[in-house]
Amino acid sequence: MYRNPLRLHLRTYATSRRFDGIVRRGISDHATQFREPPLVFAFDIDGVLVRGAQALPAAKRALNILQGDNPMRMKIPFILMTNGGGLGEEERCRRLTSRLGFEIRPSQFIQAHTVLKTVVHKYADHPVLVLGGRNDDIRKVAERYGFKHAYTTLDVKAWNPAVWPFHDLTEAERASTKEVDFSKTPIRAIFVYHDPRNWALDVQVICDVILSGGLIGGPYKDPDGSVELIFCNPDLLWRNEFDRPRIGQGGFRVAFQAVYKELTGSNYPYTQYGKPTAATYQFAETVLRKILEDLQGKAVHQMPSVYMVGDNPESDIAGANGAGWHSVLVHTGVYEPENGPPTHTPSYEANDVEEAIRIRMRVFSLWICVVYVCSSTGGMTERLRRIQVVQGQDVEMIPRAARRSSLECLAQGSSATWVQMASLGKEEDVDGLLPVARRSLRIQAREIMKAEANTTESERPPGPVSLHAEATLKQETHDELPVPNKTPRKRKAKSSTPQSATKRVKAASASPSKTEYAPPELFAHLAPLPDLLRPGLDILFCGINPGVESARVGHHFAHRSNRFWKALFLSGLTSRVLLPSEEALLPTEYNIGLTDLVERPTAAAAQLSRTADMVAGVPHLLAKIYQCRPAVVCFVGRSIADVFCSHAFDPPKKPPKGTDKQEVWGLRPLKLVYSQSEEHESPFKETLFFVIPSTSGANAAYNISDTVRLLEALRKNVGLIKSGGMDTTYMDVIPFPPQSAPAI
Repeated sequence: MYRNPLRLHLRTYATSRRFDGIVRRGISDHATQFREPPLVFAFDIDGVLVRGAQALPAAKRALNILQGDNPMRMKIPFILMTNGGGLGEEERCRRLTSRLGFEIRPSQFIQAHTVLKTVVHKYADHPVLVLGGRNDDIRKVAERYGFKHAYTTLDVKAWNPAVWPFHDLTEAERASTKEVDFSKTPIRAIFVYHDPRNWALDVQVICDVILSGGLIGGPYKDPDGSVELIFCNPDLLWRNEFDRPRIGQGGFRVAFQAVYKELTGSNYPYTQYGKPTAATYQFAETVLRKILEDLQGKAVHQMPSVYMVGDNPESDIAGANGAGWHSVLVHTGVYEPENGPPTHTPSYEANDVEEAIRIRMRVFSLWICVVYVCSSTGGMTERLRRIQVVQGQDVEMIPRAARRSSLECLAQGSSATWVQMASLGKEEDVDGLLPVARRSLRIQAREIMKAEANTTESERPPGPVSLHAEATLKQETHDELPVPNKTPRKRKAKSSTPQSATKRVKAASASPSKTEYAPPELFAHLAPLPDLLRPGLDILFCGINPGVESARVGHHFAHRSNRFWKALFLSGLTSRVLLPSEEALLPTEYNIGLTDLVERPTAAAAQLSRTADMVAGVPHLLAKIYQCRPAVVCFVGRSIADVFCSHAFDPPKKPPKGTDKQEVWGLRPLKLVYSQSEEHESPFKETLFFVIPSTSGANAAYNISDTVRLLEALRKNVGLIKSGGMDTTYMDVIPFPPQSAPAI
């Protein structure tokens, strides 16, 4: 006898009303489908896991979650990133393991000077000066890295005490020194590994090395930069057991440069490692990739979502944002909420590290549960196989994948429910996800039962089962589902008179179609949208022109089908899905601006004239860009980019052909360069140009995931520009003399 397994499943669910049980079973049964970790973590140490010599209480609970005590029963890879140092990775891991009660391996530990392993090949056989830490601890670290001739400032002091006569070596310090004649030992590089213990001695020795060209005691000469100077930690402040933050290695760098500038009139060039530099985060991503490859036994081509949990907005949050990671700011370290908003906006904030992990893990677990419940209607294997495609992406990508794989649990026109669920997850109202998923299942059950009511009696499952399930579901859905209006609606009879037909024909012919040119007077009753501009924007988004709905309500990208605001949120450019009416927050909270190439509204972009509207708008857009000088202008649509990039030159250049994403989308090889002699509020000396597909709902060629990936790349490019790591020498320069810039 035929039994519908779905019907039995719904009967059990409906009669028991134990949705939490389904949650647990769904996660337990189907988390194994996600064999590759869907997310990874990177943690700062001081102020996040420990404070001084003591582990923070939330740290142990947080690491326990990552070790498998989570609904997915999965170990989540993580690394530790600190701007501290002074000891070898093995010793630091041994101490942390003792404090935290969890094994921390050197392969997952990155301290400020770990990145120096990448430059050993340059100086392995040359004398180098290493600074920081006690006695010769730093020398031992350098030698383990592969530097064969590493010396300390204590060695210099022991060689000639007159180098700095205001300090006498202790017995321990003298025992740690090496005997060497520095007048015959040219120093090739200086590495500040850790916070120096004797600032005065170290500043004096660094100046001696640089000014004498490497030979201490030799004649001073004009520095030629032949001695490389590298600092490993840019932190000005750090936190320990003391009530207030302490000055770190960043303060030592400032002190040295101040003295050096007084001596020579200029600063000495140096290389900076440590958070938030791009080099350190690139090194960290390499370490994470190696951990994942060892775990999975295969090459990792696409990194899962990386969440950086830190307490310092200047290093942890700024670096993670620049690297394209998700950033979580905790309140247990340097950052103090009562002092105002952080200088760099994090993706999320949490009271402590445990809360940061629980929120992200629970949201992802609930998505698995939603997918499990939705996919249990039949064809589950195929749907789970499709969902596996996105297992390495962010958790907010799963609902879109489920929708694309034709899950019938949500009826036509219910995409707003998916948006609601994504918004709930991002706003961290995770408890709200349960009722949404439960309601989706009940809607689905009702529709299936309606369909089964039309089947033959022989095809139906046994009567008592279906009747009981149907009655129970009716009772449960009474308060949650919309009650249909029982009063029949009176429909207005359609007139078939020649007069009404004539009116309809006239009305249709009065306005052009969306593919025909619309003269300005047709939409003259709609006002243009105001630009959102200010000097020094990170990103200036440029649309083609306002739509009718946007012009009607007075806000950019306001049509309900437009994906712009959701894409900003999913890419990490905003911390939540903003409403169009909240667009004023973009410049103030996220340093993002909005403008249009053409000011006048139309029902569709095709109703614009290429020459009279789009080409004519290029000089005005150039003027706006020149006035606010953003880091990047992002065109929302290829047609805008092609017109601008062509007609910004005289004579116009040909735009790239074809559909190759490397040519059409992303960063265009041209820039707008500003005069170095002009004073301006913007810190950027040039503006780059980026292209993403139109976010209009009418653009079916590209879905939101394509836009999100491009916006994530845009966010990384902005981080590189801010850190000085973006190479723009190959780009064409747009000619735009300052005197031709009209006021806006």
